[in-house]
Amino acid sequence: MIDVIFADYQEFFQVGMAEILACTHDICLMAQPRSPEQLLCILESFVPHVLVLSTNFLPAFSKIEPVLKRDRTALLILAEENDRIAYVRWLRAKGIVYRSADRPVMVDALRRVASGELFLQNGSSDIREDPDVLQGPTQLGNHIPIILCVGGDSAIVYRHYKILQNAGYRY
Repeated sequence: MIDVIFADYQEFFQVGMAEILACTHDICLMAQPRSPEQLLCILESFVPHVLVLSTNFLPAFSKIEPVLKRDRTALLILAEENDRIAYVRWLRAKGIVYRSADRPVMVDALRRVASGELFLQNGSSDIREDPDVLQGPTQLGNHIPIILCVGGDSAIVYRHYKILQNAGYRY
């Protein structure tokens, strides 16, 4: 089992990640802190196999790094589309994945960095075919589709979310 902490401030992205990881048998989402302070508290109690860290947490990285157990935790950077991949080298990260990554890319990245491999996502990332990563509808019922919004109007996305929720979809 791969234990993952997913540190990001975007609620919709966190909901999407929880949905993605709920469909995998070998990855456990331990926590989803939304601030560096929450992450520091969590890292004092848990040692994940993979820490997915949004680039928005980087201003606090000097406080996060001393608590991070590098010998047992792989760092995977969650980058915005306009971010540079220099973070991988500067932060000694095992990989970088962009917010636009789809389900197979994200799951593949988590599995690779957990096993010690490096993962750098680009437009032609080689994705391993994995039958455990569900394609299409899940078998969990009427779930709200993953809604990822970068640079869009969050009020519109939230209204669409509420429409889906009122139509009987669950998250």
